[in-house]
Amino acid sequence: MTVAEGGGIFVSYRRQETSHLAGRLYDRLADRFGERQVFMDVDTIEPGVDFAEAISGAVATCKVLLAIIGPKWLTATDVRGRRRLDDPDDIVRLEIEAALARDGRVIPILAEGAVMPSREDLPESLAGLARRNALAIRHESFRYDAGHLVLAIEGIVRTHDPAHAEKRTKASQRAPEPARTAGLSSITAMPRTDAIVAILSDAGSGMSIKDVVAALQDAGRGETNDNVGSDLAYLAQQGRVARIRRGVYSPNSG
Repeated sequence: MTVAEGGGIFVSYRRQETSHLAGRLYDRLADRFGERQVFMDVDTIEPGVDFAEAISGAVATCKVLLAIIGPKWLTATDVRGRRRLDDPDDIVRLEIEAALARDGRVIPILAEGAVMPSREDLPESLAGLARRNALAIRHESFRYDAGHLVLAIEGIVRTHDPAHAEKRTKASQRAPEPARTAGLSSITAMPRTDAIVAILSDAGSGMSIKDVVAALQDAGRGETNDNVGSDLAYLAQQGRVARIRRGVYSPNSG
């Protein structure tokens, strides 16, 4: 996995504890943002290269670092019985340090019932992590939780993308109600959640996840049932769409 080329996502995790979740998240994020925008491993660092500098460089290309924290993340020890986080050369510590040092967006991902560590439990260089708002991802609700994470990252990427901000400004000036007047070209340029709401609003009646995906694909967007299903579940919780029955949604009449 190569270093993300600007505006990407860095996934920090301990292989001994959360490699399975990290792999699932990578697949979900790569499906949404593209493989070249997600960096997960340091295996590609060339022999002889200072890995601390390589990690710092990789983190510097990313707008978001996901710090996956499992139940033993804080207390994990090395072969000598020393806590890994107390080692200045611990890779996970280096990754998070690099993101915090540049004041990047760091999102703690709490896995398998883990809780956020307190400032007192962390090395001084990681103390800022304790103040970052965390997101829990559970096995039984992975699809919804990962969808929530994707929406949060989309918001971060949009905020830092001047081209996108300009596009949104021009769109708002042209069309006061884009959700109801959008054609296929407008839907193509929208964030996926806005596009889904626009499609349901234009239909004016219930649509299945499959039908929404087909409409998005007609607009030139390569979306999947999993992505759209996660977004619809989230939008229903937010009150932006209504769930009629399992797998079928309609525009929110309220």
